[in-house]
Amino acid sequence: MTNIPSILPRMPDYCRRKWGADFLVADESSNLSVGYTASSYSAGTKSSGTFTPDPANGGFQHATNGGAHTLAPPSTGSGDAVSVVLDYTNNGSAGAITTSGFTKVTGDAFDITNGHKFRCFMTVGNAGSLLNVVAMQ
Repeated sequence: MTNIPSILPRMPDYCRRKWGADFLVADESSNLSVGYTASSYSAGTKSSGTFTPDPANGGFQHATNGGAHTLAPPSTGSGDAVSVVLDYTNNGSAGAITTSGFTKVTGDAFDITNGHKFRCFMTVGNAGSLLNVVAMQ
């Protein structure tokens, strides 16, 4: 079976217009007129070392704070910008979360209270890396 997205760039323009209504094409601007949902990737329990979220796992991720560890900005991989939203939930063994490698960190402070939740907005781009932490309680 032919992979449609791989042949779209080679199709004549009239075919792309006919069939392209259901596809986003890399070299053309498109307006998204509807919203899309996403699944949140479970990054597991973090209890030591450095956690660097992998954007290849998706733009929405969640992890459990199970011990002291460091949060670092996601890598841009082969691109030049990335955005990841990470939800943290503290368990009974939660430890201090320190940050390393971010150009700027804003927002609320992490705590180690069991059950507390935090939403972390991380972006990396030409201006540097930003972490904004929001306590969800």
